[in-house]
Amino acid sequence: VEKDSMRMKALGIETESASYTTSDPESLVLSFYKAKLGPNATSTERNGKTMLSLAENAGGAKGGERIIVKPSADDSGLIEITITHTVKTP
Repeated sequence: VEKDSMRMKALGIETESASYTTSDPESLVLSFYKAKLGPNATSTERNGKTMLSLAENAGGAKGGERIIVKPSADDSGLIEITITHTVKTP
């Protein structure tokens, strides 16, 4: 279920972000997005949330993907997913 979304362009960077909730288990959500991002993605866990990242080129100079997966703060048992795509524009 989509919660909210945003699109912004400033200083040569375009960012699109969307947040969703799901009742799927966190492990299933992480496996799905890890497979979508591929073997070059990195994973970082901190403060109860996991961030998956993929730079579109070495050093991330052209942009990339970031996916944050965490338990919902409202104790509903849902998982929150935030997907952010960033690209450097000419």
